[in-house]
Amino acid sequence: VCVWKSSLLWFQKKEPTQEDYSTIFFWNLGVAIILYLVLFFSAPLIARFYKLDILSSILRVQGLILIINSLRIIQYNRLRKTLQFKKVSIIFISSDIVAVIVAIILAYKGYGVWCLVIQQLLLSALTTFIFWVTSRWKPSFVFDKNSFKELLERYKAMKAAKLAQNEQNGQTPKTGFSALSQPSYTSAPTAE
Repeated sequence: VCVWKSSLLWFQKKEPTQEDYSTIFFWNLGVAIILYLVLFFSAPLIARFYKLDILSSILRVQGLILIINSLRIIQYNRLRKTLQFKKVSIIFISSDIVAVIVAIILAYKGYGVWCLVIQQLLLSALTTFIFWVTSRWKPSFVFDKNSFKELLERYKAMKAAKLAQNEQNGQTPKTGFSALSQPSYTSAPTAE
């Protein structure tokens, strides 16, 4: 189950419990840590493939955003569920302004690509911090197997509905493109 999509499933649930939220919080955090570890250990291979030594360090630092964002996803979705879009917008816009200003200063000082990495990391950290400070919800140290099982059932139902919708619209499940929009190379003109 995708980290962000799993929390959206609880967003659709009429009245999620504290156990539901805590379960999805720890699930998101666990998946984010696993994904980060995969990225961390594969970063040198990726850098070698692209023949860019700096890419390994960039991926390892930028990958921290996976973990940081997983810490705020419940607070974000709780605000969306209660229709507090103005609050969410203010949090993202104010964090973005600060991160962009810092990135511009770092770019001016010659930090190169690292100014962009730091901008994204700072944006993620600031929004997460503000969501935690302004949110009344804090996780309980519980992972409810029944909540998790319900999450998996919701996920399967969502996937089945999406596959049915794609099939009805003539889309292939892997690409998401309509069969009509895919080019036909057999009908291309031949050079004579």
